[in-house]
Amino acid sequence: MTTTDRTQFLADILSTALEGGINYWATVDTIERVDAPEDILGWRYDTARILDHQDGSDFGTMHTIDLATVAHGLALMADDPNPRFDDLRTADRTNGDQGDFDAGDADATIQLGLYEHLIYG
Repeated sequence: MTTTDRTQFLADILSTALEGGINYWATVDTIERVDAPEDILGWRYDTARILDHQDGSDFGTMHTIDLATVAHGLALMADDPNPRFDDLRTADRTNGDQGDFDAGDADATIQLGLYEHLIYG
């Protein structure tokens, strides 16, 4: 596994979270992309600012999420015994070559990366 494989895996989770996983509790304010010639699109998401509607209002807390947020969430999930995350833990260990993840897993990863525990869903 290469650093490129790891970066792509983390970016895939970030992309999945931004494109649907976190949208029931956060609004995406801005997204920054970077060139990534190795990616099929030639770019990937790098950083995003999201507004957390934790109190259910239009006001909330602005957060910046990035690949480090994803990596932190995955590190915390690695120690979580919940079998719900077995496929994601496998994907994490193999940078996506094995295992799988979905929007719910991406959502949980971002929540753990931001808050160090699950709040929503």
